[in-house]
Amino acid sequence: LRDAVPADPWDNPECWPVWRQLLSHVLAVTDPGAGRDLDQVPDEVSWLLDRAASYLHTRGELRTARPLLDRAHALYRARLGDDHPDTLTTANNLGHVLFEVGEYAAARALCEDTLTRRRRVLGDDHPHTLTSANNLGHVLSKVGEYVAARALGEDILTRSRRVLGDDHRDTLTSAHTLAVVLSDVGEYAAARALGEDTLTRRRRVLGDDHPHTLISAHDLAAEEPRR
Repeated sequence: LRDAVPADPWDNPECWPVWRQLLSHVLAVTDPGAGRDLDQVPDEVSWLLDRAASYLHTRGELRTARPLLDRAHALYRARLGDDHPDTLTTANNLGHVLFEVGEYAAARALCEDTLTRRRRVLGDDHPHTLTSANNLGHVLSKVGEYVAARALGEDILTRSRRVLGDDHRDTLTSAHTLAVVLSDVGEYAAARALGEDTLTRRRRVLGDDHPHTLISAHDLAAEEPRR
């Protein structure tokens, strides 16, 4: 199953049909109550749980994804420790889900911890570090800490452009996040300019129908009512 399922289902519609077909099998073989000796294959179990949760998350099934990530995170921590890259990847994914189900205090604590560890282990400019910083920026904006969210967002975008390039999908995610924060603090002209640029790049890089492109188009259209 690990060889059969696509490794990156997040916002990747092309691979969703395979995941839809195999998800029930993944959930069955990783079920701790099914009588299997899962201790013999800890790498496969942790990985499959995390990837299945990512598929469910990107499809909007947050409540189903949450317990899978809890299990994956606990397994990685017990086997590899808190600072291992695989543990930190799952922690990052869990923090994102906690944010989207409205558990902002827990999401902030986990996102801050994950960012601190990734900065120490991977460095400030590593793409995974920048992803964690972007997730924390979402949380800070949601809880009304706009000054901190803006400062973090500007730093992330500068680093992403330098490390990944202007058109990388992660750079465009950072640009979109900053545009939302700028709108939230009332800087509508700057938010619109960045939002339009991000939408143009996402259409060119990802296509008109990609989820990220549609999110950019939605948020750009919604800017006017927020004024």
